[in-house]
Amino acid sequence: MPLTEEEKTKIEEEERLRAETRAKYTKPQEVKIKRKTSCVSWGCGIIFAIIIAVVIITIVSTGSQKVGTLPAANSSIIAAIKTNKSELATAEDKTLLDQVIQAATTISGLPAEKNPFREIDLDSFLPNSPLEKEYGKDARFVTIQMNSLSSGLSLAYHWGTGRWDASKLFEYIFPVNQNIQSVEVVIYVPTTDRLGNTKDTLLMDVNMSRKVFQLINWSGFDYEDMPGLLQDAWNKGDILSSYSEDQNISQ
Repeated sequence: MPLTEEEKTKIEEEERLRAETRAKYTKPQEVKIKRKTSCVSWGCGIIFAIIIAVVIITIVSTGSQKVGTLPAANSSIIAAIKTNKSELATAEDKTLLDQVIQAATTISGLPAEKNPFREIDLDSFLPNSPLEKEYGKDARFVTIQMNSLSSGLSLAYHWGTGRWDASKLFEYIFPVNQNIQSVEVVIYVPTTDRLGNTKDTLLMDVNMSRKVFQLINWSGFDYEDMPGLLQDAWNKGDILSSYSEDQNISQ
């Protein structure tokens, strides 16, 4: 079901409003230190100590830039989101989940009274599973369950905003940590049956792997290309990427 030009314009206007908040957020940058392979042993020790000291100072002084700056208005959103933080075994994973939540709530650009997030979880692959063997024990995946950010009435409009917002979540969450190998965004939309009863119905379930994330030129990416892109990745054997939406929803 294609979007009308009017609906596309409205999506872009809504996105521009949320982008004002997102513009205040600095994407995390993964810092990698390269060491020379040969040098005098004592010289290496001194150089390494200096590098470590500089990195620590840099992290302390720019930590807010690495994980983003959270507007105060979104603090109540975080408090209302269900998570699996209590089930995480390590302090590192708990910190990583906090950073993911911070990124997700900040880039949504919404005030606290419009909290769209139902649940945000961080998990690892099952021990000794094929996925753990392929990606390693440190690999993590993020699952975000949320309500549609759209205030539109047509399903095509909800699908359009869903693709747009999912793409923004992918763009900002993967850089939080290089161990995040997969991000899944599950979006619900309110529907009303013939008896007048309203309930939340699954609108779309979108998965992206880090492999696909790294292939995309995000500055020029068209969110409308996401369904075909992820389906192509799935067809080529990337089981961490997929796209599905319920075309049978009635409102």
